[in-house]
Amino acid sequence: MIEEGGFSAVDNAFENLPRSSEQILHPEKYFDSEKPIELDVPDDAMGVGWSVLAESVLGEFFLKTWLEALRSDRACAALAGWGGDSYAVFEDEAGETALGVVIAWDSDADAREFFLVASDALDAHKDFTIASSG
Repeated sequence: MIEEGGFSAVDNAFENLPRSSEQILHPEKYFDSEKPIELDVPDDAMGVGWSVLAESVLGEFFLKTWLEALRSDRACAALAGWGGDSYAVFEDEAGETALGVVIAWDSDADAREFFLVASDALDAHKDFTIASSG
């Protein structure tokens, strides 16, 4: 950074921090000012009787680490096309909880790659179940 822009480039980096873990993992996306896509899991996504307990963003780094924890050797490739995400934790009247996640991808191929890698990783761990709505 100093070689290309001098100390003013370093000062600028402190004044304009990365907006996502994607910009840290892929510095070119920081320098290109590629911002994460802002998404939202609707509060009524689970239907009547469910309420939102928490909501935030997972980020590319978290999702990559999650796949690595599931022993996927394709985690980096599977997350390279991450564009943004959002999650919500829901609770129903009986105290049951559910997690809703939406993820935006740079392309349909990136989405397919993540889905296949995540599916393979979860299939290797029979304690997990995937439920999806089109």
